[in-house]
Amino acid sequence: AVRNVLAEYAVAWNRHNVAAFGRLFTEDCDYVNIAGVHWKGVQEIVQRHAELFQNRLKTAVRTLTGVEVRFSTPDVALVHATWDVTGSSHPTGEAVPVLKEITTMTMVKTDGKWLITAFQNTESGGSTK
Repeated sequence: AVRNVLAEYAVAWNRHNVAAFGRLFTEDCDYVNIAGVHWKGVQEIVQRHAELFQNRLKTAVRTLTGVEVRFSTPDVALVHATWDVTGSSHPTGEAVPVLKEITTMTMVKTDGKWLITAFQNTESGGSTK
């Protein structure tokens, strides 16, 4: 079920569907983006992604390349996922080559559904090992 959230995340992100994207987070989620900017709450996360999808991420595609899941309790999961992102651009408009990222997420099971409650994105070497 946790891995399904990652699959839904990739589909929503790649389609730039911010409504579907927002449904994957708790209302009070914390999200630290790759630049180290801390967004608080699902509304800010969705708003900032909508802006990025209109500009720097307009043609970007995110591909999941690895996943590790560890359950600290039956209703809390720590997830490390690696991604390749292609098609993004710098603020100057210059194309970014393949960007390798690692995300650390805390997911919680609420009313039978897994949601992301904390998210940290970092440029990486591309492996969860």
